[in-house]
Amino acid sequence: MNPGPTQRASRVYDGDPNWLDTYRHAIYATLVSDPERAQRLEHLRQVFAEADCVENARWAAVQVGVLLDAAHREVVGR
Repeated sequence: MNPGPTQRASRVYDGDPNWLDTYRHAIYATLVSDPERAQRLEHLRQVFAEADCVENARWAAVQVGVLLDAAHREVVGR
Protein backbone atom coordinates (compact mmCIF):
# COMPACT_ATOMS: atom_id res chain seq x y z
CA MET A 1 0.00 0.00 0.00
CA ASN A 2 1.35 3.42 -0.94
CA PRO A 3 1.69 6.02 1.81
CA GLY A 4 -0.73 8.94 1.69
CA PRO A 5 0.36 12.57 1.34
CA THR A 6 0.42 13.14 5.11
CA GLN A 7 2.57 10.06 5.68
CA ARG A 8 4.99 11.15 2.94
CA ALA A 9 5.18 14.63 4.45
CA SER A 10 5.74 13.27 7.95
CA ARG A 11 8.77 11.36 6.68
CA VAL A 12 10.17 14.54 5.15
CA TYR A 13 10.13 16.19 8.58
CA ASP A 14 11.22 13.19 10.69
CA GLY A 15 12.45 14.29 14.09
CA ASP A 16 10.45 17.54 14.08
CA PRO A 17 7.83 17.33 16.85
CA ASN A 18 5.87 20.08 15.11
CA TRP A 19 6.22 18.50 11.66
CA LEU A 20 2.62 19.19 10.65
CA ASP A 21 2.96 22.93 11.33
CA THR A 22 6.31 22.92 9.54
CA TYR A 23 4.71 21.13 6.57
CA ARG A 24 1.76 23.54 6.45
CA HIS A 25 4.13 26.50 6.57
CA ALA A 26 6.21 24.99 3.76
CA ILE A 27 3.09 24.53 1.61
CA TYR A 28 1.98 28.12 2.25
CA ALA A 29 5.47 29.50 1.60
CA THR A 30 5.65 27.54 -1.64
CA LEU A 31 2.27 28.91 -2.75
CA VAL A 32 3.02 32.56 -2.02
CA SER A 33 6.66 32.55 -3.14
CA ASP A 34 5.57 32.71 -6.77
CA PRO A 35 3.69 35.98 -7.43
CA GLU A 36 1.64 34.45 -10.24
CA ARG A 37 0.58 31.50 -8.10
CA ALA A 38 -0.18 33.79 -5.14
CA GLN A 39 -2.34 35.99 -7.36
CA ARG A 40 -4.15 32.90 -8.68
CA LEU A 41 -4.78 31.69 -5.13
CA GLU A 42 -6.22 35.07 -4.11
CA HIS A 43 -8.43 35.13 -7.21
CA LEU A 44 -9.76 31.66 -6.39
CA ARG A 45 -10.39 32.70 -2.79
CA GLN A 46 -12.53 35.57 -4.07
CA VAL A 47 -14.36 33.36 -6.57
CA PHE A 48 -15.14 30.89 -3.79
CA ALA A 49 -16.27 33.61 -1.38
CA GLU A 50 -18.50 35.26 -3.98
CA ALA A 51 -19.80 32.08 -5.62
CA ASP A 52 -23.44 32.38 -6.57
CA CYS A 53 -23.97 28.65 -6.99
CA VAL A 54 -22.53 25.36 -5.82
CA GLU A 55 -20.91 24.65 -9.19
CA ASN A 56 -18.82 27.84 -9.05
CA ALA A 57 -17.74 27.16 -5.46
CA ARG A 58 -16.88 23.57 -6.36
CA TRP A 59 -14.86 24.71 -9.38
CA ALA A 60 -12.85 27.16 -7.25
CA ALA A 61 -12.27 24.52 -4.57
CA VAL A 62 -10.97 22.06 -7.17
CA GLN A 63 -8.61 24.69 -8.58
CA VAL A 64 -7.27 25.44 -5.08
CA GLY A 65 -6.76 21.70 -4.66
CA VAL A 66 -4.68 21.64 -7.85
CA LEU A 67 -2.49 24.45 -6.49
CA LEU A 68 -2.12 22.68 -3.15
CA ASP A 69 -1.19 19.41 -4.84
CA ALA A 70 1.50 21.11 -6.90
CA ALA A 71 2.88 22.83 -3.78
CA HIS A 72 2.84 19.52 -1.90
CA ARG A 73 4.83 17.85 -4.67
CA GLU A 74 7.42 20.63 -4.50
CA VAL A 75 7.66 20.42 -0.71
CA VAL A 76 8.08 16.65 -0.47
CA GLY A 77 10.17 16.46 -3.63
CA ARG A 78 7.88 14.19 -5.58
